[in-house]
Amino acid sequence: MSLKTINKNNIYDGKRLIHKIIVAYLISILAIGTVIPIVHSDSADVYSLGSQEQALSEGNQPPVFGTPTPSNGSANNPLSFIWSIPVSDPEGNIFSWTIQCSNGQTNSMSDAVNWTKTLALSDLVSSITYTVWVNATDPYGSDLYTRKWYTFTTKQVPAMNVIITKPLKNTLYIQDQKRMSMPNNTIIYGPITITANVTSEMNIVQVEFYVDGRLKATDTAAPYLYLWNSTVLFNGLSLNYTIKVVAYDSEGDSVSAELDVIKWRFHPLASVITGGTIGGVIALKFLQHTTVRGFFFNVQQSMNMTTFYALRIHYRTISPINHEKGVINFKPCTGGMIIGPISLLRIGPSHNIVYGTFTFLGDIHYNSRGFG
Repeated sequence: MSLKTINKNNIYDGKRLIHKIIVAYLISILAIGTVIPIVHSDSADVYSLGSQEQALSEGNQPPVFGTPTPSNGSANNPLSFIWSIPVSDPEGNIFSWTIQCSNGQTNSMSDAVNWTKTLALSDLVSSITYTVWVNATDPYGSDLYTRKWYTFTTKQVPAMNVIITKPLKNTLYIQDQKRMSMPNNTIIYGPITITANVTSEMNIVQVEFYVDGRLKATDTAAPYLYLWNSTVLFNGLSLNYTIKVVAYDSEGDSVSAELDVIKWRFHPLASVITGGTIGGVIALKFLQHTTVRGFFFNVQQSMNMTTFYALRIHYRTISPINHEKGVINFKPCTGGMIIGPISLLRIGPSHNIVYGTFTFLGDIHYNSRGFG
């Protein structure tokens, strides 16, 4: 029965049919927010609700999607990979498509042909579920589009940690040996072996050692270490450096650790000093320095000064124009930067009493009068 041939006897039934169609039409708009055409079929003598994916003309359909890679709802995906999905038009028409991920990365193309479409994803966060929206429109054929969304979850990154075990923070090293704790600096005199400890649930592929951002060495097996023995000339007696160690596992993940140090660049006192304001070699005898030996209390080292309390010490100061020596008892003393060699034995309940010897730049300063 067609609405065009409704007679008076069927008016009531026709009104009920139209009412049902209108109600269903309004419900569809509220449900999906899109106007859906009402399609009339003379052959079936009925009205029915259409779809945006239905063809406007006989035999012309919107683009269709295949199975994405990785599959919808997949888990344990890497933090960088290529997401892909086959997209094709049933009639072979060219079409436009867009793929967008919830992390903001997107890819699109117009006048495309049937093939697999891709989106390169990078810098994803571990243990996160992402959404990918795909849209394909056939503007020259059916003028219809297909829209779908998919999800995937990234892997949980296994715990990995790297620690610089040598040199240690706030420690003095002389000729690759730990000598004493320092209040505020890590000071290295001479060559030193940089060592690192790496822990991970995955296999460690390699460990890289950097100094001031420059790659110095790569180690592929434990123990991870690098002998730093710099010999480049410089201006001044010390330089600041940043040591960095980067570890990589078999999954491509990495972790790093850094340490700021002061690297003394001259040779032991018995030899020569490399450097000076104009570079070259300066004999030690041309620099004033003081060597002390005996019992000390509370030895402290800063960038440019050494302080201690002399319980009983012998000192000897040498310069190009003067040699001086003497004995100091129970006096607070100050001197210049420690330049080695150092041989100290800490004793006492708090290890503040020290017996040994060390050398620093310049003269020794103390109050020669009175006690203490």
